[in-house]
Amino acid sequence: LHYPKTLNELNSLITAIITRDLNKDGITFLQTDKVIVENAENVQWTLDGEYVSPKDKIVIENLHKAVTFIVPPKK
Repeated sequence: LHYPKTLNELNSLITAIITRDLNKDGITFLQTDKVIVENAENVQWTLDGEYVSPKDKIVIENLHKAVTFIVPPKK
């Protein structure tokens, strides 16, 4: 990953995100079912809008088809 080294680079990334010009250096798209962020004790984040206290390790996983809904048929 590329981290901005100057305020100008940071401003350029923020502008690219706001204008949806996502083909800039420093913006990377990944597709995965699991993300692990280690040594994340200073990372402040939320889960479904609720604050989560900092942890040493954050694991975010997509549990595909983990919930089954049973609904009555339409009448």
